[in-house]
Amino acid sequence: MKSLENKKYPKLASQYDCTDCMACVAVCYQNALQPILFADGHEYIKLDESKCVGCKQCENVCIKSRENYGNNDLNASKIYAAWSENQNDRKNATSGGVFGALAKYVLKKGGIVIGASLEGRECKHIMISTEDEIWKLQGSKYMASSMEGVYSIIEQHIDDGLVLFSGVGCQCAGVLSYFERHKNRNNLYTVDLICGGIPSKILIDKFYEHFSNVDNIISFREKDKYLLKVSENGRIKTIQEKSLPLHGFNCGLTNRYSCYHCQFACAHRRTDITIGDLWNYAYMKDEHAKGISTVLIHTEKGNRIINSANIILNKISWNDCIKFCKRIVYGETPIFKPRIKLVENASKMSYSTFKKLYCMDIRLGDVGLFMFRAYRYVVLHLYSIKFKYYIKCLEKKYMDNTRNS
Repeated sequence: MKSLENKKYPKLASQYDCTDCMACVAVCYQNALQPILFADGHEYIKLDESKCVGCKQCENVCIKSRENYGNNDLNASKIYAAWSENQNDRKNATSGGVFGALAKYVLKKGGIVIGASLEGRECKHIMISTEDEIWKLQGSKYMASSMEGVYSIIEQHIDDGLVLFSGVGCQCAGVLSYFERHKNRNNLYTVDLICGGIPSKILIDKFYEHFSNVDNIISFREKDKYLLKVSENGRIKTIQEKSLPLHGFNCGLTNRYSCYHCQFACAHRRTDITIGDLWNYAYMKDEHAKGISTVLIHTEKGNRIINSANIILNKISWNDCIKFCKRIVYGETPIFKPRIKLVENASKMSYSTFKKLYCMDIRLGDVGLFMFRAYRYVVLHLYSIKFKYYIKCLEKKYMDNTRNS
């Protein structure tokens, strides 16, 4: 009897597939779903069976958010090197200031903009409605950003004008799935960011625990320089040593499990626009110091808005870009043992040992850790060879299709 009764409950993404996009939570009118912070420092969705009525709207929106997000048809999207025409906006941005220019355009049209913001010690998606708030959404944030309340904000404004939502691919996928059949979905513009993975909150918590005088993180990057700047007793300071929030993110040893087989890293996506850094320093050398972005345009909507904003676009080839940034087209990365043992290591290791392992701040004297570092290097090198072969096949297919078209 019990097994038959359980059939009414929705089947949501497992811990290995869940992205914490919160679409399932937002669609549940019974408030039967809640995000819960697990011991590995990531949020997962928990079902309260006593509140669930078995409508399975959450299951449907969850499945749609993880299916058919995109593909690697290089003929389906346009690729550019780009930056804002406004030099101050470009200077203040992490890369080319493209997002800021898009935000300005939408705000001038009377719309709203939603993106990730550092709020004290947390990162969360917030809404802005004026140009002098754009700075809150600019800059790289190598933290998980809470999507709580985002869907209701969009719902409140989508009927009245433009809504620009910016987030990583899985977050955009949740938004697109939720509003797929909305009568005014054409008012919604989505911009996803080229993403390197979502790190565990453990990195941030341990950092603040160790640096007890730090009030909060100010920024993670200045253009191409990775610099962790913090506020310490009211003064801005740069952390000189390797740090868990920055280098822990770069090492990728604490990511959500879904990040290791990311379904959202593809050249052609359901979003209107994709933005990221242009890591090819041989291309347009003089522009890199000022800030330069990679921009992928996927839809006619995206094409219209980016050509209406004050953005300089320079057509580039896929070859100039994807070999320098695999996360545009390739979402597979290896899961190493420290990820599997993250909870145990976080509770048992000293801060020093934990930082050495999860920041790869390892020296020859650290014998056991050094062996892992060497093993990780070999595995990543093999993945790199696999990726390069994949890129060659992708580019060959693209060139063949271009000749035949």
